[in-house]
Amino acid sequence: MRRKDGDVFVADKDNFHSLIAGEGLIFVKFFAPWCGHCKKMIWDFREAATELKGKATLVELDATVERDLAKKYEIRGFPVLKLFSKGEVISDYKGDRIKEDFIKYIDRALLPYAVECADADELAKFVADNKGKALFIAAKLDKLKSVFRKTSMSLRDVSPDSVAFASVEDTAFLKELAGKDLEADSVLLVRDDESTDVFSDDADAFEQWASVGSLPLYAEFSRDNAGLYTKLDKPVFILFQDPEKKYKDVNDDITEIAKPYRSSGALVFTWTNRVDLKSFAEHVGVADKDPAIVIYEFKSDQKYVFSGDYSKEALKAWIDKFVTGDVSAAIKSAPIPETNDEPVKIIVGDTWTEIVEDESKDVLIEQYAPWCGHCKKLAPILDELASDLKGVETLVIAKMDATANDAPKEYKTRGYPTLHFFAAGSKTGVPYEGGRSKEDFVKFLKENATHKGGF
Repeated sequence: MRRKDGDVFVADKDNFHSLIAGEGLIFVKFFAPWCGHCKKMIWDFREAATELKGKATLVELDATVERDLAKKYEIRGFPVLKLFSKGEVISDYKGDRIKEDFIKYIDRALLPYAVECADADELAKFVADNKGKALFIAAKLDKLKSVFRKTSMSLRDVSPDSVAFASVEDTAFLKELAGKDLEADSVLLVRDDESTDVFSDDADAFEQWASVGSLPLYAEFSRDNAGLYTKLDKPVFILFQDPEKKYKDVNDDITEIAKPYRSSGALVFTWTNRVDLKSFAEHVGVADKDPAIVIYEFKSDQKYVFSGDYSKEALKAWIDKFVTGDVSAAIKSAPIPETNDEPVKIIVGDTWTEIVEDESKDVLIEQYAPWCGHCKKLAPILDELASDLKGVETLVIAKMDATANDAPKEYKTRGYPTLHFFAAGSKTGVPYEGGRSKEDFVKFLKENATHKGGF
């Protein structure tokens, strides 16, 4: 039997798959009862369910109870909202968690995901009506049909004014636009500058290709469109600039420099408001620079900062060196402590290699955040552990404030606290995933330390 809370269906493992199997739109909220954001949106979600009756079915599922379903759909935070149809996820919701935005999202989802062009005249009208946008035109799709629909809904939701999707059954209609014959089950991209590209690869690669292809040559990176860039596997060039100041020459230079990189896809080019995104500027280490230029890799949190005197030629040379792998990532580091004689050693970005990767020592390193409750709870345990084992000269217990310092790429933290263990004789660390009592740490060190003496 299907339970309801007002007009919201309550899902569990027994009814979830039957709920999402329908032909229509099923909008699912994965939540946790203790989550503040989930509590805040309860009434917006319920009221949206009432207003959307007949258009979509709204469903909620407690992901802390139905852990297998949460794992299947990769729910790692709360709340997460996904749109289903015929049992498949067709879009991940990225908007604000308010009734009005839920309704707009569903109304957009009800629109055809692509304009069907029956002949060459209809295709020409589609292209003319959407001039200046990134156009994705599907040619007689088969294996790409599902991902094309999902990508259409995703990109249209994030940037509805800059993308348009169409489909044709006769690939001959596309020859003039593409400049060549296209195979069935392929997608033609016509960019805003009328340059083109064709996708006929594996479906798993389509969404990433389309996301990059949908981006303007050089555009603003903002809170509203951040999702377009943060999920890319591509490095993102960012000019941080004050909106009250004019950098026309710099922006003109970047627009020109960006053109050759567009077809290669080596990186994408953006600018951002350094006032609105002050915290991001601080994170990448350029809060005191104006203007500032950074190439940033979101997935690995790697930062490459342009330094030295600015000129168009110098900037282009620096980007060329980045593309060929000849630019080193910047390392954020607090000042090196003048003294470091407490039982738990202080690590900063500039001392990680020297202390953590010292092959003569066994090293247990914690990355923490000053505001993290779990880190605060762990601190006295590590202090006691280090004090008890201070006589073991081959052992180092250490900590690093990961909000003020960068670990090497391989050890970047995604949550707090994060612990790694580096056994003596090796510069490669392994994640520590054991218990967090003093006894748990002692047991682990006895079993895994290279130097066994003193425990």
